[in-house]
Amino acid sequence: MNKTLRILSAVTLFAITGGPAAAQTKSTAKPKKMMVQNAVEAKIRALDAEWQSAVTAKDLDRTVSFYAQDAVMLIPGAALARGPDAIRASWKLTLADPNFAVKFSPLDVQADRYGHMAYEIGEYLFTGSDSQGHARTSKGKYVGVWSRQSDGSWKAEVDCPTTTQ
Repeated sequence: MNKTLRILSAVTLFAITGGPAAAQTKSTAKPKKMMVQNAVEAKIRALDAEWQSAVTAKDLDRTVSFYAQDAVMLIPGAALARGPDAIRASWKLTLADPNFAVKFSPLDVQADRYGHMAYEIGEYLFTGSDSQGHARTSKGKYVGVWSRQSDGSWKAEVDCPTTTQ
C-alpha cells in the first residue's frame, strides 16, 4: 500500500474510532490526549496562517515549503501532483494567474494521541481567471493531512481541496 493510501486509511480509521486513545480509560487518556490535541491544533493553525501569508504574497518557495517531500496535492480538474517538483509546478502556474487570490480557513483540526499526525477540514474562497481571462470566484472545502517530521517540524502530506460551487 503506498504512503498516501496508508495516510488516508489511518485518517479514516482515526475519524471513525476516535483514535487509539478511545481504548484507554477516560481518567488517564483524556487529559493527555487533550493536551496533545490542543498543542497540535495550535501548531497547525499557526502554520496555516504562515501558509496563507506565503500564498497571498505569491511567494512560491515559501508556499511549497509547507509540503513534505512525498506529499500529494489533489486539485479539482488537474492531474495528481506528487512530490516537490509536481507540487511546485502546480503552484507556479496558479500563482502566475493575475486574478489569483485565495483565503483558506481551518474549521477543525484533529490529532492522533501521540501528536504525530493530524488532519484538518476547512473552507476556502478562490479567485482565478476563467477561459476568457476574467476573474471568477468559487467557494470550496478542503482536507489536509499533516505529519510531524523527524526534525519536529510539521509538513502537509495530503492537500485535497474541492469546490462547492
